[in-house]
Order: sequence, then structure tokens, then C-alpha cells
Amino acid sequence: GASVNASAAQQVLSVVANDDAFSIASTSVATVAEEGTTAVITVNRNGFANNAATLRYTVVAGTAQGSDYNDLGSNTVSFSVGQQTASISIAIVNDDQAEANETFQVMLTAVAAGDGVIVSSQDTATVTIPSNDGASGVFGFVDSLSIVRTLVEGDSASFILERNKTDTLGAG
Repeated sequence: GASVNASAAQQVLSVVANDDAFSIASTSVATVAEEGTTAVITVNRNGFANNAATLRYTVVAGTAQGSDYNDLGSNTVSFSVGQQTASISIAIVNDDQAEANETFQVMLTAVAAGDGVIVSSQDTATVTIPSNDGASGVFGFVDSLSIVRTLVEGDSASFILERNKTDTLGAG
């Protein structure tokens, strides 16, 4: 907004850069599966888009470490004249480590002081990668429908127990 000091002999026009900020569309990105998917964070340009603009972003490890994801970009997101939205893509790495749900954050920052780019208070997105590796694997019976048997004393039964590194059985 602008303001004018009407009582001064010399008039001064002050323009405060407090609007038309860039923001993350949603501060919590939907949970992203670990199986080779990509987290996509949408950045909004609020207000006029009369100029090209570039923002920096930082990927901040939470419980997820750098080996759990690959930043596919240059750590900048650019807007051309007229462009209102842009995306940041972070590839999720599928590993074999037993781990709980993990998170990391993507934070927007202006490129440099005085560059005219304003980042709103909604500047951080949290990405959650759900666990897909059991600590000792997931155990279950192979062909579980055929293991129901009636035995008499002295009989024996055999079955196959399968251990799988993921949360699903029968998939190898």
C-alpha cells in the first residue's frame, strides 16, 4: 500500500512491499509413497505477474535424510511473465532400510535482499514418506487359504512361511 504525509512541507510517497507474495499452495503435501514416486510442491504467485521472478528453496532434512530423496531441481523455482504457479519436484528414493514414517521440509526464500520477491508466511511444505520396510520383514503363510486342515493326533502338517521386506506378501 502507499501513504502520503499531508502535514509535511515536502510530500513523501512510501510504497510498502507487503502484498503479492509467493507462497506454498499447501503446507502439508499429501503423503508420498517411497516406491519411486515424486513429491510435487506447488508454489503460488499471488497478485500481479508483470515481471519474471525467481525464488530459492531449501530442502531441510527432518527424520528423512538426503539418502531418502533426490532434489531434481537447481534449488530455484522460476516464474515467467504472467505465470501464477510453478512446481518443485523432489524424487523419493525406495530403500530397504527398516524405518518409521519420515518427513522433510521444503522452504521458500527470496533470492537476495532487495530483489523485490516477497515470500509469505506460508513458506514451508512438509513431505511425509510412510514406512514400507518392516524391521524384520513381514511374515505370512504362502497360500493361506489351503492351510486349514483337520488333523488327528499323530498326524503332521506342513506349511510355507514367507518373509517379505515390504508390507505385502506373495509379491516376492
